[in-house]
Amino acid sequence: MQWYRIRMSRDEYASGELAILLGAFREVFVAKNGPRGMALFGIWSEDEEIYWIYVTPASVRYIRPLLDAYSAEVQTPLNPKILDLLSGDEAGRGMLIC
Repeated sequence: MQWYRIRMSRDEYASGELAILLGAFREVFVAKNGPRGMALFGIWSEDEEIYWIYVTPASVRYIRPLLDAYSAEVQTPLNPKILDLLSGDEAGRGMLIC
């Protein structure tokens, strides 16, 4: 299973797009009774122009339409310890395949 990454520009972030994404994710998370490891994490790029949202492998099968809608790409985070938990199960942080 793979991690995915969603790119969100500063303008998209400022206009509330993150809240829309989180709301849609939360609906699925609750409807599926909070599957272990299902989570979204986020971090700003170094220049703070892009907000990266990382999707855990446990989330993929539940939110495929969201991944498609946001043109998510396969991308494993370099260091999941520095990511902020946005929504879901904190255990997802440990789902790295090395």
